[in-house]
Amino acid sequence: MALTTTSLAYPDAGIANLLYITRVRANAFYDQTHGSYFYTVKTIKGTSTVTETRSTSSNFRSAGAELYFDTKWFNQHPLTFGVRYSRLLDKNIFGGSNPNVIELVLPVSFFKSNQPWSD
Repeated sequence: MALTTTSLAYPDAGIANLLYITRVRANAFYDQTHGSYFYTVKTIKGTSTVTETRSTSSNFRSAGAELYFDTKWFNQHPLTFGVRYSRLLDKNIFGGSNPNVIELVLPVSFFKSNQPWSD
């Protein structure tokens, strides 16, 4: 869930006719999910097996910010890329030790081939 998106600057700056930056924008976000799962425990007591169903639940919350650059490559091809920082607000139950994540955000069109057989 995005909280806000705002334009920070319109630099209209170019670098050697390779890259032209038209806009810099930012986005803040907060995401929350609640998950529950059930599992079965089998215990052997003497000559009989006891089956017990248990359940547990957890919250998965994160917050962060994104910084996007709207550009034109070779002053023709529009391309938006950015950097995203997110922080896990709850304990990581899957064993990860670092709650901070930094990602590079690239558009899907950056990787799309123009070959006719790639559709």
